[in-house]
Amino acid sequence: MVLSPTLAAGRRPLQHLGAQRRSARPPAASRPLVPGLNSACRRRATLRHSMRRAVALTVVGALALASTAIPSSGANPTVRSAVRYVRAKCGTSAEPNTSMWMSGTTFNAVYGNCRTGDGTDQHIWFFAGGRFVGMDSRTPSKSIIGLWRDDRTLAFMYVLYRSSDPNCCPTGGGKIVRFRWSGTRVVALDRLPHR
Repeated sequence: MVLSPTLAAGRRPLQHLGAQRRSARPPAASRPLVPGLNSACRRRATLRHSMRRAVALTVVGALALASTAIPSSGANPTVRSAVRYVRAKCGTSAEPNTSMWMSGTTFNAVYGNCRTGDGTDQHIWFFAGGRFVGMDSRTPSKSIIGLWRDDRTLAFMYVLYRSSDPNCCPTGGGKIVRFRWSGTRVVALDRLPHR
């Protein structure tokens, strides 16, 4: 048997000492890269984790709310009536989105493309008690997304296009506009974007 020079001299091998030293030190994950910054890094990581959790919970909540807000248009006569109204104004090929319609509330809306084949003639049609009470604007938008609602307020995002943007690829961001039913008319709580 051949002994290493370290063992022959009666000393422990360096590998063994290194292993012993490493086990005496805290794990690398808990050691700060720069002394004094560990608590700040932990706070940032905790904040990022909390924000991710909040976003995830918001998305899950929105999906849960949307699933209760989306009626079966065959089961709800007021939704069917609203869709018929929009098709009478826009043509039978119009497919209005009813995801912002909530049964049991007075103020509702359908939105979507009216007359263009490329889907860029977007409008919102408002109904109170199943009766048409107004539109968001006579000027069409290229893209509208229904965001959230409560009993008297509906929020939509208008997707903004710059003049050089193709229809597929907006780069102008979005503008959220809330609409409220006053009891007699639809009121825009935010200014509509320039289109």
